[in-house]
Amino acid sequence: MQSFAETWLEEGREAGREEGREEGRRQALEAIALRLIYRRFGILETETTDRIRLLPIEKLEQFIEELLNFTSRDDLTAWLLEHAPDET
Repeated sequence: MQSFAETWLEEGREAGREEGREEGRRQALEAIALRLIYRRFGILETETTDRIRLLPIEKLEQFIEELLNFTSRDDLTAWLLEHAPDET
C-alpha cells in the first residue's frame, strides 16, 4: 500500500509528464505552422511570427488547417487579427 507521500509524489510526476507532453506538442505544431508559412509566403515580420507563437494550442491547430486556404499574406494577417491575442 502506498503512503500519502508516495501517492502525492507519483501524481506530481504524472502532472509533470503531461505538462511536458503538451509543451512538446505545442512546439511541434508551432514549427509545422511556421515552416508551412515560410514555404508559402517567405520570411514573415517578427510581429506576425510572435502572434503565431502566442496562439493557444487549439487555435494553433485551427490555424494550420486554415492556412491551407490562405492565398496571400493579407489572408494570413486578417486571420491573425481576428483570432490571435495581442502581444501586449
